[in-house]
Amino acid sequence: MGDRLFGGWTVTTVIAMQSGFPIGVTQNVNGTPFLYGGTLRPNIVPGVPLLMAGNITDRITANTSDNLFYNPSAFSAAALNSFGDAPRMLTDVLSPWRNNVDFGVSKQVRTGGTTSVFIRLEVLNAFNIVQWAAPASSAFGNSSFGQITNQANNMRMVQFTFRFQY
Repeated sequence: MGDRLFGGWTVTTVIAMQSGFPIGVTQNVNGTPFLYGGTLRPNIVPGVPLLMAGNITDRITANTSDNLFYNPSAFSAAALNSFGDAPRMLTDVLSPWRNNVDFGVSKQVRTGGTTSVFIRLEVLNAFNIVQWAAPASSAFGNSSFGQITNQANNMRMVQFTFRFQY
């Protein structure tokens, strides 16, 4: 009886941790497109942090309109048909980090002969952590420049499976 109750359990966990991916900033072009094709990049203002201070989740939780990821004061527009000094990818700037924990537990119980019952419970995004997408726009001069407007994952989901095997 003890083996039927306490034996045969399987526990599964999947942990994913991502530091974010490199991102760059471009510049909206008002007027004639860039002389040789390609994309304009803005100038970087020396001494001004490229990102807003603090954790994005903490800031959005405290004030839903405080969703800026980039610091707009750190950039200035380059003159038309000139090269800005911002690199293609911003040094040491990554999109918001993401981590996730999924958890599953299952048990198979023999019901006699060749039949058995299999039960499984899965919890996806077990800690219900919000993962933010990259900024909506990385084009300096755009009205949504540097704003985090989308969640990149789903909220916690629980799945229950019951299977009768014969």
